[in-house]
Amino acid sequence: MEGTNRGIPMTRRIAAEMEERIADGTLPAGSRLPSVRELAVRYGISTAVCLSAYRALEKKGLVERRAGSGTFVCGTPAAADPKNYFYSWDCVLPSMEAARLAASLSPELEFSAFPASTYDYNPDYLDWIISRNSGGESHPGLIVLDEGQLPVLASEKALLPLDDLLDGSDFPVRDGFPPELLRSLSFGGKLYALPLAFNPVFLCYNRRVFRRRGVAEPDGSWNWDDLLRHAELLTDAGPEGVSCYGLAILFTPNSYVPFVFQNDGEFFDRNGNCVIDSEPAFEALSFFSELYRLPGVCSHRHGDPRSALADLMSNDFAAMLIGDGIDYAMLCERMPPDDWGMVKLPAGKRSATSLSVWGIGLSAGPRAQERFALLERCFRPGHWVDCCRSVNTLPAYEPAANHVPPLITELLREAYPSIQSTSRHAVNAVSETIQLLLAHKLRLTREQCREFCRKINARL
Repeated sequence: MEGTNRGIPMTRRIAAEMEERIADGTLPAGSRLPSVRELAVRYGISTAVCLSAYRALEKKGLVERRAGSGTFVCGTPAAADPKNYFYSWDCVLPSMEAARLAASLSPELEFSAFPASTYDYNPDYLDWIISRNSGGESHPGLIVLDEGQLPVLASEKALLPLDDLLDGSDFPVRDGFPPELLRSLSFGGKLYALPLAFNPVFLCYNRRVFRRRGVAEPDGSWNWDDLLRHAELLTDAGPEGVSCYGLAILFTPNSYVPFVFQNDGEFFDRNGNCVIDSEPAFEALSFFSELYRLPGVCSHRHGDPRSALADLMSNDFAAMLIGDGIDYAMLCERMPPDDWGMVKLPAGKRSATSLSVWGIGLSAGPRAQERFALLERCFRPGHWVDCCRSVNTLPAYEPAANHVPPLITELLREAYPSIQSTSRHAVNAVSETIQLLLAHKLRLTREQCREFCRKINARL
């Protein structure tokens, strides 16, 4: 499988081999490394993997990239420079300072104790997700969750509603969150978690590529046809393959979910049945399938580092990127602000985007006030910065005051939570079914959607 060798990701393998050759003097200081294209041909892998390997070496201070010249071995390794993920936000402290500040305010809070959330087909899903995402002994009663997991946990009464606790508190934390984020973490009219971080989906574009091709930049007025046309127009391909992709897509459900919303489609009806075979949903998924099948469209693939698409765009191997707040943070690091921009997604029948939200709630149980006090501390000054750094995304608490770009905060007005259901396995069943088809760049048919719905609903 591309991207691995005996179970070791190619990014790590290439970086380790280069580091060893630098250490033993085979690659002396000042020597020029192969270009990413040469390296990609040599190993038979994507340029994105090679770029990530070189970036890993660069972060260690072993190599340096020189504009227009290539990548060279440094004279002496540079000292590690701890940086914040959000390089363009002058109000955010460097990561080490932020960590020290957070520790001094409430040393009992260790945000690394919360594991990343994920979905799984575990038959004991409810117990599994609570044990996996809870704060454990260090943070008893706190649980990290996302907008897809919340309906399951809330409907199973595994969470405590926060409304009464917040109303009886003198800590005005609720006022610091955009109402759209609070709605995303509500169920049955009750709030079950305080938003920690959020990620809407939008379109990033490479101004250097647009200028070089003499193409006008997107201005937020594009529709689906415009996106399709520009993805083809901006692709630079020759006998040796694609040298610049017209469009790169983060390959997650959040990439295609907005198009279903834009077409007034749904994934589940009010009775909880999967309805991706409905006319609006099928029409949107069919469009995304055609877009994804274009030769000039690439995606984040299994085994690639999360930075793969941002690396492509920052090195002019991609003209556009359908991404989220994590890509924004990475592009802020990799590209000068004048060399790239972002706009809302091209619209269908209406403008809409999808929204991922991570939050912290209270698991059901006694001593609610005591656990709520611990939850409040998570959102005091300094802590929300550390929380967001830990998940490399945008802060949900007072985002506008903390230099989240106006476009992103404006997108909240037309953002909807991604696929949601009270069924324990519904989100997996739908998203993995669709992505399996898309991954093979196969054309989506109505018969397939009907069969998918039949199997998914039988399972649910």
